[in-house]
Amino acid sequence: MKRVVLASFDRVPSAKGAARHILQNHAALTEGGYAVSLVTLGDRPLEGLRHLPVATSERNLLLRGVAFHRAVREVFGRHEFDVYHVRAPWEGLAAPTDRGAIIYEVNGLLSIECAHHFPGVLAQPHLRRKLEIMELALLERAALVITPSAVTREHLVALGVAAGRVVVIPNAPVVEPLPSRSARRPGPLRLCYVGTLASWQGLGRVLSALGELELPFELSVRTPSGKDARRALARGARRAGIAEHVRVLEPLEPAELGAWLAQQDVALAPLEACERNLVQGGMPLKLLDAMAARLPVVAPEM
Repeated sequence: MKRVVLASFDRVPSAKGAARHILQNHAALTEGGYAVSLVTLGDRPLEGLRHLPVATSERNLLLRGVAFHRAVREVFGRHEFDVYHVRAPWEGLAAPTDRGAIIYEVNGLLSIECAHHFPGVLAQPHLRRKLEIMELALLERAALVITPSAVTREHLVALGVAAGRVVVIPNAPVVEPLPSRSARRPGPLRLCYVGTLASWQGLGRVLSALGELELPFELSVRTPSGKDARRALARGARRAGIAEHVRVLEPLEPAELGAWLAQQDVALAPLEACERNLVQGGMPLKLLDAMAARLPVVAPEM
């Protein structure tokens, strides 16, 4: 039986799409007959799984990444695997090059996304270049590179990865597809947004636009983002004069999310026209989940 380790600089369990994707991957590999281990950020192991959570109190993203790299390297030094499935250089560059195959799953590149989470990075081009070098080193080591987006594949090929080593495996919705949709209930237009509040998601622009909307509406935002991002959202809603129409809710599990989406009128996916979306690319689960719930989606044409 082949031994596979899924190592990821993501918190598991978590309400974020990354955690759900990792666990779906784990389930599929296990059903396929592989012996699967998990190494992720986290505070507690998932019951019934070979799961090693790496806990860290480090708030700085880069220092947290270095700490995770060291922890994963120690694990890989004590245990051998046939396949090292990784999602970022922090764990990927900890994988040995003399045994087992490395599969690099590229959902996002830190060298691009970091600037959206930490704008100060743009003032330090040498720091971004270091992140790019780490990503290029991992791309060179990987036996196979997979990504959910054709746009991301084009970017990776442009970086020098042989086209034959990059495979597109599209994401799938986490909610169960509905066979039909019921008639709209009376009342204000029910708008919804599901996801993080990162700047490249474009929710700030939507708030401004909704301030000009002449229809009665309510916007429900289900997000795993923390207090700072939620405060920024609240400030944007107040500036737009729509604070009383916006409510922030906690994330839902897939079974509950599908039923909740089915009660909404329109889903929002207002992605910004920026490097993260146009150059790096992506395949947002929010789009797939809304489509599975037969919910109309408002999104930019990109």
